Amino acid sequence: MIKKVKIGFIGCGSYVTSSLYPAIHIILEIDLVAVCDLKEDLAKRDARNFGARRWYTDLEKMLSKEAVKTMITTEKSAKIDQIIFL
Repeated sequence: MIKKVKIGFIGCGSYVTSSLYPAIHIILEIDLVAVCDLKEDLAKRDARNFGARRWYTDLEKMLSKEAVKTMITTEKSAKIDQIIFL
């Protein structure tokens, strides 16, 4: 059995939606646990389309509720201090 790394994604913009999320399905070691975006419709869409179990619009809430091992972001506005402690 393949051991999967639980990841969370911050941001559901056009780049991640067209380039990164589609590639996740071919990497067997990745378990997309949750996605987060300030825009609820984008977070819901990407969770549904790319298999994330949950979606969030609040990063703090996602970090407190999900047992992710890795966070990925392409968002320039992401606060680095919120991500490093993982």
